[in-house]
Amino acid sequence: RRYFGEKVGLYSAWLGWYTGMLIPAALVGVFVFLYGLFTMDSSQVSREICEANTTIMCPMCEDTCKPWTLSDSCVYAKV
Repeated sequence: RRYFGEKVGLYSAWLGWYTGMLIPAALVGVFVFLYGLFTMDSSQVSREICEANTTIMCPMCEDTCKPWTLSDSCVYAKV
């Protein structure tokens, strides 16, 4: 405080407090991410999409796109 002044000292104190408050939020975020990663394969909806080998979906565009099976989007359904 004496070397840089009160404004810089207060800013440094606030920045330290703010960084300390981000740690619990980061831990919650890591926990939620790991929970989603471990339970990704147990979702009933994504399991039904991955097993739908006979369901034909309409093309996404009119000219050059082909019909596609619903099971082609299995990776996207899991994520």
